[in-house]
Amino acid sequence: MVGNTHTPPPPVVSNADLATLLSLQLKATQETNRLLRRQHSEWVDGDTAAEMLGKQINTSGTHKRVLSYCEKRGWLKTFGQLRPKTYLRTEVRDIVERVKGGLVLP
Repeated sequence: MVGNTHTPPPPVVSNADLATLLSLQLKATQETNRLLRRQHSEWVDGDTAAEMLGKQINTSGTHKRVLSYCEKRGWLKTFGQLRPKTYLRTEVRDIVERVKGGLVLP
């Protein structure tokens, strides 16, 4: 049958709705990638390292002072090539074990 007029019209979606959906999809993808990197990488960023050491993450960045303290003591020796600094996960875990053994961090 030629010229079928019984097909429904395509749904009307505004550009604003598309932009919102794309933004939500991008955020979901970024979160998935962040979680995958966090689980499988041998490197951790400063926020993750401070969190592993029991520090509360805040917007001022003061939670990273513990990392500077550990660097000055020579406990964190290996750094990644990225900026901001990344830390070797095994070194951070060693410090976590020291904390569990009674080491007090600032």
